Amino acid sequence: MGRRDKLLLPLGEATVLAQTCGRLARLPAAYRLAVVGSEATAPVVRHAGFAVCWNRAGQGGRHESLRLALAALREIPLTGGLWIALADLPHLRAESGQQLAAGAARLTGDILIPHCAAAGDGHPRLFRGPALAALRRAAMPDPRGLIAGGAFAVNRLPIADPGICRDIDTPADYRAALCAG
Repeated sequence: MGRRDKLLLPLGEATVLAQTCGRLARLPAAYRLAVVGSEATAPVVRHAGFAVCWNRAGQGGRHESLRLALAALREIPLTGGLWIALADLPHLRAESGQQLAAGAARLTGDILIPHCAAAGDGHPRLFRGPALAALRRAAMPDPRGLIAGGAFAVNRLPIADPGICRDIDTPADYRAALCAG
């Protein structure tokens, strides 16, 4: 996608980031935080009701962004857990957010992962209890390692929404997003 920030690309009547934030804002959360790396993305997430945490260097990818978010949330109790999501999931359906919220209330376990039979494991993912504590203790948090490590109870919640897996990483992904409307 060249030099343009993929999060600020137009998608329908908004940007990729605005679409994603609007969908994620439907999840139950006492506190919403987005890690941003540019001045241009901050107003978008603030408008959707998210606090801003800065990753100005843009280094370290998702792990560094998660580390910064956890540091910013250090004093927040997060009693309901921590939803971790990608910023480029504009196809997440509204009803999927409602299903995730219901699943979080109903299911036990340390990690909740939405799973679409047609597309695989997706986002957002909920970390709570001992898994959340492990993320908070880690110098460089690695959610995938916690999921694969077998030390925590992982529940996969069936959701018939391939949008939980359709992030935008390439120009072809963006073109597909435009065609999907």
